[in-house]
Amino acid sequence: MRLILAVIFLLLVQFVYGQTKTYYIPVSPKGDTAQWYKSRNAFIEKIGLKRLDTISDGIHLRLMSDKMCVDIWQQDNGTFSGSVTNWTNELVDSREKPTNRTFTMRWPMCMDSVKRVMNLLTTSKILMLPTDDSIPGWKTRMFDGYSYDIEYVTKDSYSIKKYFAPLWQGQLIESIYVQTFFDSVFTLSNSEKLLKEFEKDVPFEIHGYGAISAVKPLTKKQRKKYYKEREHYRNEHSLD
Repeated sequence: MRLILAVIFLLLVQFVYGQTKTYYIPVSPKGDTAQWYKSRNAFIEKIGLKRLDTISDGIHLRLMSDKMCVDIWQQDNGTFSGSVTNWTNELVDSREKPTNRTFTMRWPMCMDSVKRVMNLLTTSKILMLPTDDSIPGWKTRMFDGYSYDIEYVTKDSYSIKKYFAPLWQGQLIESIYVQTFFDSVFTLSNSEKLLKEFEKDVPFEIHGYGAISAVKPLTKKQRKKYYKEREHYRNEHSLD
C-alpha cells in the first residue's frame, strides 16, 4: 500500500485557511481502500462524530474498532478532553427488510484517562507504524476478528492507518504490537464497564458489530412487540 498526498484537499486548505496541510490516506492498488474510506466517513457522520479530515487546527486522535472508539482532542486553551463512543447496528431476520438503524452512546473520559492514553501514544510510537498493507505478512483477506484504525490530525497534517484483524495474524510482531496498544487504550478508557452499560440499553432484539451478533432472550409476546415496533419504524421511514 502506498501513501498519497491529497493535492485537492491541500489546495483547498491553502485557499481557505492560508496554510498548507498534508493528508496521508492509504490507497490500495485494487481500489478497495478508497471505498472503505468513503464508507467509513459516512458511518462516522451517522453515529454523530466529527470527520477529522475536515478539522483545520488543533490536535485530535481517534482510535477506532468495529464497535467503539476513543476520541481525544485539544481544546482552544491547550488542554485535552476525551470521549468513548459505542455503537451497534440492528439486525433482522432474513425474511424482513433491514431497518438500517444504529444505536449509539457516548461517555466523557476523565482527565487522568486522557493523559494516560496520550502518554501511551507517545511512548509506544504507534504513529510510526505503517498501515497494514505496507507490513509484510499482514493478511487482509480473512473473515474474522476485530479491525482497528488510527486517525490523527494536527494543524499541519492528517493521517489514517488501518489494521485488519491483528489478533488473527499469528506471531507477526507488528500485529501483536497493534493489538497490545489497543487493548491498553481500551483498558485505560474503562471500555469494558462502559460496554456492559451500553449492552443493557440496546433497544434492538438482534444487534451486531463487525462479525459479532447478539440476540435478546425474549418471550413470544416480547418478540411480537419488537416486531411491531420495527414494522412501525419501516412504515414511518418508507422502508417497505
